[in-house]
Amino acid sequence: SFKPATTLNLLAACWLQFQNHDWFSHGDNSETEFMQVPLSDGDEWDDGVMEVRRTSPDSTNAGGKVPPTYINKVTPWWDASQLYGSTEERNRELRSGEDGKLAMIDGRLPEETNKALNGVDLTGFSDNYWAGLSVMHTLFAKEHNAICDMLSSHHPTWEDEQLFLKARLINAALIAKIHTVEWTPGILAHPALEVAMNSNWYGVLPKWVKKRFGHIGSGELLSGIVGSPLDHHTAPYSITSEFVSVYLTGSIRSALRIPARSRSTIIPMRFATWSGSMATTSTSARLTSSATGSAASRATTTSARSYASRGSRSSTI
Repeated sequence: SFKPATTLNLLAACWLQFQNHDWFSHGDNSETEFMQVPLSDGDEWDDGVMEVRRTSPDSTNAGGKVPPTYINKVTPWWDASQLYGSTEERNRELRSGEDGKLAMIDGRLPEETNKALNGVDLTGFSDNYWAGLSVMHTLFAKEHNAICDMLSSHHPTWEDEQLFLKARLINAALIAKIHTVEWTPGILAHPALEVAMNSNWYGVLPKWVKKRFGHIGSGELLSGIVGSPLDHHTAPYSITSEFVSVYLTGSIRSALRIPARSRSTIIPMRFATWSGSMATTSTSARLTSSATGSAASRATTTSARSYASRGSRSSTI
């Protein structure tokens, strides 16, 4: 019998699709290879045959001598590339060019310039687009622009590029925090999971310890992600497209002392300001920041907070 999900609504599904579009895309599926989906007797779906196009294989794989691999056509980092694009060319197309902001028209995202996508929002990644995704993309594009206004009020001398890069950093951190301490405990509504995910973000020590003594240790187990070291093998913030690795939560990994390895495995979550003209175009791009303090940005999502650092020393969000 039907059992309603009393703690969730359709926005939970919107959010997950929104996140997946940031992490990976294997491109168009194969037009010649299909998976056969078993159907029960009497199923009237298309004469009883259901076929799904297979994911296109990695053409660089050494002649099939190693296990199957798949190309990722978007940035593997948790960098909100679904909003900002995965190439500099796309990123520049999405920006207003003024005050660090994304382009918007009458409070909405512009329409795609590609005529084949008429009616679809102009954004970083718009595959499988629908109203739920449009809500998420519009919401966080507006959040980006609100963060720009906040930063500009504190730093009136900052130019478009610096405002954009800092606002992108904060917006990406906000999205990752929501996924960690709000969405995941909402999906897996169990007290142990809620404690684990909050410990992943904030650490296992009470907040007063961090306020008094600062971040303790070089990892995230005691004092959490915020304030932990930035650079890990040139990928300060990365995520794999392998589902099992993604959901090996940071709190478990820290407890087991599993080391960060490469950008093909999950890396501890860290944030600082992007440097360079376009950070998403290079796998060796580094996250650095200059700042002296912090100012809270307006958060449009329940309980979410993001912070901008100011001044001259590297800091985390």
